Amino acid sequence: NELNRAAAAGESAAYLAATLEELINCTVWHFSHEERLMLKHGFPGIEPHKAAHRELIDAAREWQAKLAQTREALTAMVLDILLRLDLPLASLRGQTYDGASCMSGKYNGTQALIAKQQPLALFVHCLMHAGNLVAREAMEASNTIVDAASVVNEVAATCNRSTKLTTILHGIQAEKHDRASLRPLCPTRVLVRGAALRTIMDQHESLDRSLSEYAEASNGEPASKARGLLKQINSGEFVLGIMMALPTVNLLENLNR
Repeated sequence: NELNRAAAAGESAAYLAATLEELINCTVWHFSHEERLMLKHGFPGIEPHKAAHRELIDAAREWQAKLAQTREALTAMVLDILLRLDLPLASLRGQTYDGASCMSGKYNGTQALIAKQQPLALFVHCLMHAGNLVAREAMEASNTIVDAASVVNEVAATCNRSTKLTTILHGIQAEKHDRASLRPLCPTRVLVRGAALRTIMDQHESLDRSLSEYAEASNGEPASKARGLLKQINSGEFVLGIMMALPTVNLLENLNR
């Protein structure tokens, strides 16, 4: 439980490593005590149990080794990039990464390991990453925005899957000398979603006509899907969700440029 809490809270890599070490040591003691009791009382299934215990401990040790290796490997990669770019470590005065413990950990994160070699390389949380976290939290606070974003993704995915629908859309766009592409929202980087949100609003009329024509020319599930999407993009809640999301995304996009 403590290891799960520490990982979720973004504790330092050093704290996670110490917590994992304590967990492994307690587990080893528990298994050893259990195996002695099994042996004492002649438990018939002792060997399979011992094998399962060894497998679990080995897996935990492997995870522990990867945890230690990750931050060291990332540090080595950063230093290698500086070397390749002919940027001397002695001149380094700042570091900025995301909030992951392997990068920003106070004691054993990449920034701390580099700071041991160059104490003047001060660490600050990456502004773009911080802005992305703010934007994601703001957008996820509204079910209206979340639902609208889901519709945007579904519309883009449907267009990408259906050559017929894409052809109809391109034909309608050609009448307006327009070929803007619909694309799904980036699942991780909220601050690059603005273009997709703006495009679907700019293409709303063309998309409305395309889905209508596609539904008329199709049957079965494709037709039902198109009619469902048509109803969703023409709902007031969908338009409201997009209009609510755009000011936040636009503002933070500009701040991060």
